[in-house]
Amino acid sequence: MKNPVFINCDSTCLPLADGVADLILTSPPYNANIQYDVWNDCMPWPEYWALASRWACEMFRVSAPGGHAVLNVAIDIRTKPTGASRAKEHRERVDVFPLAMPWVETMKQARWVYRGSHIWLKATAPEEIRRSHARFGHDAVPAIINGGELVLVFLNTTTGRPARPNVKPDYLEDRRARMLDANALWCIHQAQPGRDRNWHPCPWPDELAERGVRRYSWPGDIVLDPFSGTGVVPRVAARMGRIGIGCEISEQCIRNAEARCDVRRAHAPARPKQGRLALK
Repeated sequence: MKNPVFINCDSTCLPLADGVADLILTSPPYNANIQYDVWNDCMPWPEYWALASRWACEMFRVSAPGGHAVLNVAIDIRTKPTGASRAKEHRERVDVFPLAMPWVETMKQARWVYRGSHIWLKATAPEEIRRSHARFGHDAVPAIINGGELVLVFLNTTTGRPARPNVKPDYLEDRRARMLDANALWCIHQAQPGRDRNWHPCPWPDELAERGVRRYSWPGDIVLDPFSGTGVVPRVAARMGRIGIGCEISEQCIRNAEARCDVRRAHAPARPKQGRLALK
């Protein structure tokens, strides 16, 4: 079989058997009015959170006992007012909506246990944050420059996972990586403009996927991204000796991600665990 595997589907109904994913590493839509090809990213908030609840429950269904879900989400969402509302926005800043905190509660309601979070600083130092983030606003109503996002970590506490060694093979080869991965602050430049941004507005940098895969999964594990976009997570997982699965609603994203993997595939595909990778 190919590794990684890409599936064109709706993430509210993943075509996977129960309990197969050792790690779910993803970034769900933010409802921030980002222009995707097939996804409405500007829906009423009650509708968005109803969908988020279904996503969280479906992720829990396919997660393995003892498995992790690692979600990259924005800390806050700032809408873009127009017309008469723009003046009010500058005076009162009433358009900021917290996104990370409601996501924590939504995941907990789906039986996930919150384990903490990493801060993804999109630079190697705070002063390197891109100029496009620096919208200072009026000093009378100080604005916050948001040059980072959260990486929320959750655990499926269902029992039944076999015991594992105290030290992961990945860290036997690179002990410095263990320190970097465990740190709450991940300083990683965001994906640079290039081919991915030509067909997806929010591509992940490979290093972000590498940190998540290495820290929260083991060689041979099944790593799932239910919002795979450019396919970075499945591709990186396969390269690191895991089995990568990407689910994506956009057929164009699936085609582009598969094309990139066909070009970049340089290692033999990992074999799935016996009986684990079952599709519905």
